[in-house]
Amino acid sequence: MTAGGLQAALATLIFARLVEPGFDGLTFSILRVMFLRYARKGTPFVTLGTAIGITLHGRPTVLRNDSSNNNTQWPETRLLVTSRPNEAGQQRHEEKETARPAKDTIESRDEDVPLSEDEDSAAWTNFSSRFVTARKSITSIHWSKLGDKIADRILPEWAQTLPDYLTKLQREMEMGPDSLADEVWRNAQDPDIHPNVTSNARVRISKDLCADELAFIARRKRYTTQALARYLDIPEGDVDPLDVPTIAICGSGGGLRALVAGTSSYLSAQEVGLFDCATYTAGVSGSCWLQTLYYSSLGGRRHDKIIQHLKHRIGVHIAYPPSFLELLTRAPTNKYLLSGSIEKLKGDPKADFGLVDVYGLLLATRLLVPRYELGVDDRDLKLSNQRAYLANGENPLPIYAAVRHEIPIEEQKNEDEEAKGKTTDAVKEKAKQEAWFQWFEFTPYELWCEEFDAGIPSWSIGRHFFKGNNVLNADSLGLPELGIPFMMGIWGSAFCATLAHYYKEVRPIIKGLAGFGGIDGLIEERNDDLIKMHPIDPGVIPNYALGLQGLLPATCPESMFKDDYLELMDAVSTRFCVYS
Repeated sequence: MTAGGLQAALATLIFARLVEPGFDGLTFSILRVMFLRYARKGTPFVTLGTAIGITLHGRPTVLRNDSSNNNTQWPETRLLVTSRPNEAGQQRHEEKETARPAKDTIESRDEDVPLSEDEDSAAWTNFSSRFVTARKSITSIHWSKLGDKIADRILPEWAQTLPDYLTKLQREMEMGPDSLADEVWRNAQDPDIHPNVTSNARVRISKDLCADELAFIARRKRYTTQALARYLDIPEGDVDPLDVPTIAICGSGGGLRALVAGTSSYLSAQEVGLFDCATYTAGVSGSCWLQTLYYSSLGGRRHDKIIQHLKHRIGVHIAYPPSFLELLTRAPTNKYLLSGSIEKLKGDPKADFGLVDVYGLLLATRLLVPRYELGVDDRDLKLSNQRAYLANGENPLPIYAAVRHEIPIEEQKNEDEEAKGKTTDAVKEKAKQEAWFQWFEFTPYELWCEEFDAGIPSWSIGRHFFKGNNVLNADSLGLPELGIPFMMGIWGSAFCATLAHYYKEVRPIIKGLAGFGGIDGLIEERNDDLIKMHPIDPGVIPNYALGLQGLLPATCPESMFKDDYLELMDAVSTRFCVYS
């Protein structure tokens, strides 16, 4: 790995851990950060940097170095808030965030903690407090005490700019008047900007395709009939539309590799006329990113244009700090990239901002921003906006795939086992056989799961549902649609795979190690447990099947009627992926 690659990898970890709320309950700490550099002659050497501690979820990191070079513990990061005085001048009272009275307006006693308005902003408050703690961790490092020559050798140049970037980013993310976050949230509730916030969404329960998709198929048939005649080099009149097959072009997963290779393959299919014969395109992982670009102002429905865009944008690592922090802290890209995260955290009190959110945001800074970083188009940020490119049937309908891992062992326990607090071998075996991945399809028209025979309009993704109806706020408005950056994070989140899949990836590498046979046998014995464990939490969206007992097929697991959220991940993370 090159020095730049290692620095980018470290930056990914640092930035991700700033906001990841939990990683199996562990707090990520970096003690004596080690930067690997290569000398001109290629001789590697290791240098030590100042100890850095970063908190994940409001708990202090273990140690840091203070100015006297002594190890001290970070102060407790329990967020205290105070109620603003009322008109009668009542004295402020302190209370814990979890015990805050409903709808009390609050402010922080610490000017470094961003404001939060009321209990409906719990998710925003948690995110803000974690961000502030992380920023303090980094800004507490005294670069000047290292000496210029030492700092230059130990640290990459961008490290010394982190405090300024994070301070600027925090300022924009505060909910104070005229801040970026305040502007985005006001716009999120404006029907003129987001017309669908006034629309009422319902869960569609049916085995049939939705009306919009059926209408699209009819429109697309005219184009595919003409395209097939051209491809076969026969007169169009000799082709009966009833004989024209419904063709889908499927793209595999593999992140940037799938994106780049898939674009080239699609371009070749487009040049020979085969692409125009397709009614659908479908993809997982990087192929979903390809479809996102194709149906955007950046790709312009031309694969050659996407290739040019990628040449200009993917030469820099997605996690290279100066690149993404610059875009997140200046106009117009800051609002363009951060709006979806702000809408999600402010609009859903239970929402979280995890590693999948971070990953999607980093992807967006590289893939959804044009070469000169100014001509950004807000219409590229919503999946439902892609309907405009399907209106006349001139393009195939894109399908974006993700999966949910259903592990029903708890549901299989009987009352006697619950009382005894144990699980029989029979129940374990049944759970092993019945654990499965549920397939979810995103299109510009609908989010759909065939297993449930149910779906919701794509413009309502991000809203909570109960008993088939969306839940509106006090002003009878719905939340804006979840942004494409977060969706890209979900579609490409192969890192959310099970521990069993992780081991299969590294097994060939460690196969030659001494004692591998014994270790391998031990791990294989626990494979039934490993296939149920996800070391990194998948991305979540509100569960639209909540409360629909008795209305969905009998095969629908009980958890679907109780869980507030659906945990979705890259479909490539399972062997059941039919596309890869």
